[in-house]
Amino acid sequence: MNDEEFREAYQPLHVPAHYDPADTLQNRVAFALAQTGEGTAAEVAQKMEELEPSTPQKQVIAAVHEINGVGSERPDLRCRRPG
Repeated sequence: MNDEEFREAYQPLHVPAHYDPADTLQNRVAFALAQTGEGTAAEVAQKMEELEPSTPQKQVIAAVHEINGVGSERPDLRCRRPG
């Protein structure tokens, strides 16, 4: 993989300005993570439940683990603000 292909494949994470239940899973997780700053997948799932209480808990947890990678070496998620 050359530099150009790498930059295309690994774009910076975009955090949406607001939470939209109809948005993509990645955007919803990114927003919840940005709101918490850092935390485990379970903590991000808890924030998503606060933002989207009509979604069943198991579905939210599964969604967060899908983004983070179930059984990953890094069970924690972090969001650093630029600056």
